[in-house]
Amino acid sequence: MIPRMAFLPALPGGRVSARVLACALLGLLGLLARPARAGEVEFTAAVNSRVVPVDRPFRLTISVAVPDVTKIGFLELPETGSLEVLGTSREESLAFSFGGAGSQYQKFQNTRVTLRPRKQGKVTIGAATLKYDGKLYKTEPIEITVTAARRGGRSGQVSPVPGLPPSFPSIDDWLTRDPTEDLYQAQEIGEDDIFARLEVAPDRAVEGQQITATLLIYSRVGARIAEYRWPKLEDFFTLDRDVSNAKVDEKYIDGERFQYKILDRKALFPLRPGEYTLGAVAVEVEAGNSPFFAAERRTLRTRPVRVKVEPLPAEGRPDDFEAGNVGRYTLSAEVDSAKVGLNQPVTYTLTIRGVGNIQRLRAPELKGLPGFKIFEPTVDLQQPKQGRLAQGSKTFEYVLLPLAAGRLTIPDLPFSFYDPEAGGYRTLHTGEKVIEVVAGGDGAALAAGQPPGREVNLLSDSFKPVRFESALGGYGPPFYRSDWFLPLLALPPGLWLLLLAAAAVRAGLSSQSPRSRARRMAADARRRWRQAARLLAAGQAADFYAELKDALLLAAEARVGAPVHGLPLPEVQARLGQALVPDAIVEALVREVENCDFGRFAPAVSRGDEMSAAHARAQGLMRSLATARVAPPAPRRRRP
Repeated sequence: MIPRMAFLPALPGGRVSARVLACALLGLLGLLARPARAGEVEFTAAVNSRVVPVDRPFRLTISVAVPDVTKIGFLELPETGSLEVLGTSREESLAFSFGGAGSQYQKFQNTRVTLRPRKQGKVTIGAATLKYDGKLYKTEPIEITVTAARRGGRSGQVSPVPGLPPSFPSIDDWLTRDPTEDLYQAQEIGEDDIFARLEVAPDRAVEGQQITATLLIYSRVGARIAEYRWPKLEDFFTLDRDVSNAKVDEKYIDGERFQYKILDRKALFPLRPGEYTLGAVAVEVEAGNSPFFAAERRTLRTRPVRVKVEPLPAEGRPDDFEAGNVGRYTLSAEVDSAKVGLNQPVTYTLTIRGVGNIQRLRAPELKGLPGFKIFEPTVDLQQPKQGRLAQGSKTFEYVLLPLAAGRLTIPDLPFSFYDPEAGGYRTLHTGEKVIEVVAGGDGAALAAGQPPGREVNLLSDSFKPVRFESALGGYGPPFYRSDWFLPLLALPPGLWLLLLAAAAVRAGLSSQSPRSRARRMAADARRRWRQAARLLAAGQAADFYAELKDALLLAAEARVGAPVHGLPLPEVQARLGQALVPDAIVEALVREVENCDFGRFAPAVSRGDEMSAAHARAQGLMRSLATARVAPPAPRRRRP
């Protein structure tokens, strides 16, 4: 398991951004082209896609815009045929309009139904029915085309606008889609939204030839890669390649735009011929398409890949060929001096550079060289991880000590390897190296006073005898007899007890009972009410109604014992009913909150006497919520 952290942002042209941009643009055009008319009934149905693959959920939205929601008799959902209903949700909103006849407001109700197709073909969603104020309204039927599910992209989609990808929303989607739908509602992420691939090249190779395995991830949602795990690769010599500089790029797959990134890359060198299957690579990701919902953790797996490894050809194989020498190489050899004194060492350097598995490379050996004493070579391996292909150099340094004067020859060394690109064997040669060994005054051995032909101890000046002198002495009394020992010994448990006491005090201060929370909420409500009084005196209508609404909701929270901010008014009404608040007080509270909303969005029509009356009504409602009592239930009569 190799932990790696990576990140793929959501597509800038994907589902979220395209919807928000399209709906904002067409909403602006709609405002310029046709003013809103309060009082009329609007009843529509739309889907977010008319072409969907099998088993991929999509959404049906039924929108109702009426002046008075209480006049809705019923709303009947349409027949969905073979489509599976996964769930429904409903939300309400309020819009204001201003004209010559005064200010009016209209209420909207959206019902969203999540559907999933189970078989291919065409499916018709029937008409939805609305009864409002005694009249019946129906929507138009919608035809859906269900295509085959394909991994890596949606199939059968055609771009609604020429020149744009199929994922671009249609005109119908622009007009009916809520621009905040993708932001505030969790959407299901399908298998074709994010997936991993293992690309292998080549899939046919010879023994010892590099096979490059690249792990990629494709996504059109935001994704964070936690880790990935490769299968066992026991039949290959494996080298990791550096992909830290890999960038996020884009690619179209079956007409869908994806972002992709290289996660990892390995150079695989087969150890023996045969047919092998590279197992699935597991990639742990955290994927999500909305910043307001937790990312979904899932495991992606690549498809297994088969490779075929053929044996090295026997035809034309040199006698000195070693099995690990597969690739493309160059050979060089040199000596540090062509003329030396007797018993003076000479360095012979043999270097092999090229593309291939440098670590398994076998170089020609110097052995049985007449006139020299050969020391074991030092090997310097340089194989960087950058690049797709494994390449580098391997250097062998031999120390040769001439044992006789005259012209001594280092023979030619052949190096044979198999070149997969050329499809044949090649042999390189170092060439002979001639060294002139001088005896006499020019030799280092004579300068040192040693007879010619005698071996020299090259390490005689490198080591010296070890001399160590020390004096023993005392260090005084032991530490446990000092005055600091007992205080230091008691310090850790004392600190631990102090921390326990501080934690107990903190827990006592932070613990609150429901009654204390209710008192705090009631105090906050009164503080907001007083702030509203100051705004009333200053004539700031919009801020006054906003502060007054907060005071009323805080008073409701104090009675209910739970937050109600952000809840629809029917939900607030239901919770107050559960708290046994009288219906008259609840209805008065709802009317006053709606009046505050109207005053916030239409401050110009608010007058000082209306604001003062609202301030007084709010004070009475707050007192009623705090002091309302419920009559005890009547005792049951016992049966004779």
